[in-house]
Amino acid sequence: MKKIRSRVAVLMLLGVMLCSFVACGYSSDTAMSETIYGDSFMMSNQSSNHKESNESYDMITEEMDGAPAEAPMSDSSTGADVTTNRKLIRTVTMEVETEAFETMMTNVENKVSSMGGYIEHAYTYNGSAYSNSARRYAEMTVRVPDSELETFVEQVAGFSNVVSKTTSTEDITLEYVDTEGLRDMYLAEEQSLLALLEKAESVEDISYLTSQLSQVRYNIENLESRLLKYDDLVEYATIHLYIEEVEVYTPVVTEEKTFGEEIKDGFTASLQDIWNSVVNFVKNTIINLPYIIRFFVVVGLIILAIRLIIVIIKKVIKKNRAKKVATQNHTNVQAVAVKNEAETAQKPENTKNPDVKTGEEAK
Repeated sequence: MKKIRSRVAVLMLLGVMLCSFVACGYSSDTAMSETIYGDSFMMSNQSSNHKESNESYDMITEEMDGAPAEAPMSDSSTGADVTTNRKLIRTVTMEVETEAFETMMTNVENKVSSMGGYIEHAYTYNGSAYSNSARRYAEMTVRVPDSELETFVEQVAGFSNVVSKTTSTEDITLEYVDTEGLRDMYLAEEQSLLALLEKAESVEDISYLTSQLSQVRYNIENLESRLLKYDDLVEYATIHLYIEEVEVYTPVVTEEKTFGEEIKDGFTASLQDIWNSVVNFVKNTIINLPYIIRFFVVVGLIILAIRLIIVIIKKVIKKNRAKKVATQNHTNVQAVAVKNEAETAQKPENTKNPDVKTGEEAK
């Protein structure tokens, strides 16, 4: 029992040393490792003899003696990293105009390739006649080495008109150092677990230590992946580039102008804009002339068909009306004939010669 307590004390001391290795920033992980080591040694002690326990104790004591020498070195190197080797992520957002879209795209691709960078994302719009928008534009995310950032920005500004530019810098030095310290702590914990695994004899101890090793290894890989991502963001600056094709560059105000100069420049710009609108209208009209002709042909055919239908309807109505009138007249004639016959049948027969007139009639 005394030996078990001494080993637990040694393990607790080892946990305190690991905590100081990362400036006491990860106390929860250290407590977990102390619990692991304590439980593991207690289980191992039940299945080992006195001689093997002394050998394990000596080995852990030797490892503990070597640990203090490494901790100060790590602290000093960490301090140097913070003060002399800062981890900075630089990002630039640029909105530019160009009068030669294809040349601009080619120049950007060539510059990125020559600097050892790469295009992370690119979207290009080449215009559409259906949407009545012929102007092209592109959206690009470019990654270049951080040392080439200023050169790349200057070269882009050299063969385009920069409308806007935003620069931002993010300092991740503390996050980087903390991540490195946590990774190193897990590496030290991994070595301790491996040493314990070599001494373990029971199946329960081996299974328990293997499970803890898997979890520690998983944490180490996650932290190393995060460090690689940090390194990539620090070593390669990011440029968000928006390129728009224009006919005339947006004027950049470099100095104050007088009232007369502002009127002159504004009037000239208005005339230029009107002229460009007229030119574009004529150009688009000529380009779309087949569609215009087709439109008027279709509209003419529709109008002709409507007029033809109206004429046919009028003829049908007129014919039906004449037929109705003829039927009405025929009906009236028949009615008059029937009426005359009826009146003739009602009169008495006259025996006299109808040609001989009476005296009164003669008078």
